[in-house]
Amino acid sequence: MGSGKIIRALFSVALLLIGIALLSFSFWIKEEVTNKIITFLGSASIVTGVLSLFRELCILKRETEDIGNEIAAKVIDKLPGTKPDPPGMRLITRDRLSNYDIYNDWVLSNEPQEINCFGRSVLHRIDHNLRQDFGDSAEETIAKRLSEGCKIRIIFLDPQTEYVKLIAKEEGKEYEAMIDYIAKTIGICKRLFEIIKEVEFDSKAQLRIRVSHEAPYFSYHKVNENAIIGFYISDSAISYSPAYEVIGKNEAQVFELHFNKIFQDSTPLLELVGHDGPAKFNMPLYNKLYEFLCLTFDKDKLDAIIKGIN
Repeated sequence: MGSGKIIRALFSVALLLIGIALLSFSFWIKEEVTNKIITFLGSASIVTGVLSLFRELCILKRETEDIGNEIAAKVIDKLPGTKPDPPGMRLITRDRLSNYDIYNDWVLSNEPQEINCFGRSVLHRIDHNLRQDFGDSAEETIAKRLSEGCKIRIIFLDPQTEYVKLIAKEEGKEYEAMIDYIAKTIGICKRLFEIIKEVEFDSKAQLRIRVSHEAPYFSYHKVNENAIIGFYISDSAISYSPAYEVIGKNEAQVFELHFNKIFQDSTPLLELVGHDGPAKFNMPLYNKLYEFLCLTFDKDKLDAIIKGIN
């Protein structure tokens, strides 16, 4: 209870007590006119105190909640359409999680492309979208695009970092759910390696999937020169997550430099460079991640996640 509400409640109680005191005092007053005045004042004070207390505890609380909900609704309605857009960026969707087809250009193409992706559990989200829209898995689609000469770099969040708990707390998410999404991303990497480990790709094909120890403040999806930024927003505050196309040259460079810096500081999990021979999988890192995930899931459930069994 805020200090203002406490003061108002105490004032209401004080009026009530003053009224009771005046009525009690009126029994000792013999003079009729004075007795009526004190009785009237006491009764009025009691009625005022009771009504004021009722308003404070019942009516005002509901009014405040209604006003708060109305303000929140207006903020949610106005924010995505705020003009102008951030410098060098253009809003393309209010809710990227419900409009994930904005990321499908690389799937629909069969031309060599440079694809850079960065997100907390980015492969889980890609896989969910591909299965829903195309009936294909992330590992199958990535393997296909590699065979078409693509250069792909992907970064996701290390589940061992303290950032996972902090993000879950700040954004009102379940910690276990976030770990589950990252575990699914790791499982996709493992299954992708099994697909491509004995395949000979064109020398131009490249795949570099790395694990980051830094907190991602936005998701990054870039195909050739077209970049999309998705911002993470607390579930408890706003239920959507807007996505912006980067249209400014300077802004594009800033985001790309940020991606490259995180990429350089991340640990390789799965790497394929066509002219360097077969794909390489960082088994020591995988085993370390697996052991950590066992702290959240029992072995049977974790193995099912890794194998992609729902």
